Amino acid sequence: MPELADIELVKVSKRYGSVVAVERLNLTIPAGTYTCLLGPSGCGKTTTLRLLAGHERVTSGMIRIGPTPVTHLSPAQRSTAMMFQHYALFPHLSCVDNVAFSLHMQRVPKAIRQQKAQEFLRLVDMQDYAYRLPAQLSGGQQQRVALARALIMEPSVLLLDEPLSALDPFLRIHMRQELKRLQSELGITFVHVTHSQEEALALADLIVVMHQGQIEQCGTPQQVYNRPRTAFVARFVGGHNVLTGQVVATEAGHTLLTTPAGQHFVVPVSSHAAIGQHVTFAIRSDKVSLAPTALPPLPLEQPDGQGLTAHQHNTLYATVRSVAYQGAWVQLSLEAPALDALTVTLTDSRFFEKPIAVGSTVVATWIMEDVHLLAQRS
Repeated sequence: MPELADIELVKVSKRYGSVVAVERLNLTIPAGTYTCLLGPSGCGKTTTLRLLAGHERVTSGMIRIGPTPVTHLSPAQRSTAMMFQHYALFPHLSCVDNVAFSLHMQRVPKAIRQQKAQEFLRLVDMQDYAYRLPAQLSGGQQQRVALARALIMEPSVLLLDEPLSALDPFLRIHMRQELKRLQSELGITFVHVTHSQEEALALADLIVVMHQGQIEQCGTPQQVYNRPRTAFVARFVGGHNVLTGQVVATEAGHTLLTTPAGQHFVVPVSSHAAIGQHVTFAIRSDKVSLAPTALPPLPLEQPDGQGLTAHQHNTLYATVRSVAYQGAWVQLSLEAPALDALTVTLTDSRFFEKPIAVGSTVVATWIMEDVHLLAQRS
């Protein structure tokens, strides 16, 4: 394999006429990492991948692989290989000839290219299907052949455009395990485009969350999931509720917020916590507890009236709108005045100890220490 190298994008933009696909991206991908570009349709992630591959030309900015600027190089000159979403196998060629095709174009002798193709088919556990046509393979088998075809060029960077999207859920989980295994064994850089939060969290060393052509957050899966930077990341990556309130009081270590509907929340002190300012925060759905409304609301002040409690519970009255059984856990959607839907995740054992029916009124509570403040960009 070629020498590994970091990938760097410096102020990279791509425009199609008046449409901005990506805007001034600054990103460094360390050599040998599994990186996922994550975001909804139209966010610019596939355009970014195609810019890295050389299948699209940048409008402005620079792309570097290792010490070499590749911005104006052809795909063949970049030491990258791309695995397309629908695999793009030649239907009239056997698996071994599909894998060997790029070597055929380089005029490598037939015996040598077929021997090498067989080696890469063994790498993806497809050696027994070498002489079958793509139509005789399952979706997962076709994906393995496409992966071997991309790897036979021994790239320093493998680019994958939603490679698992066409597979059924069971096979998708199996194939992502195979991708992670291969990346670990080969040690090369994988850059993988996906709109699946679960896929990115399971695969990536580095997640790059994109939104409207820009990078919203870049970090490890744990950082992106546990400490989302913005409301968009908290909502898109999932597992979080996003709430906003207006500052009415601040003391050392905590701030009191209020909403137009009269709810009160206690959050850590924010740098934006001047009286009258709005503060947006996230609370993970599995950090919210539920209790029947027979319980009295928890006080927002200490008994002596001297200030807010450092370990204060937040309290919210809500109505259960849906209950979704997910096997190991149960997901409840709550509705409260003037707030977006609130999601609560309970273990199945905890839920079925005291089942909660749709239409019930409940008290949702969480402690201040589990609150994560968000940047004001939404």
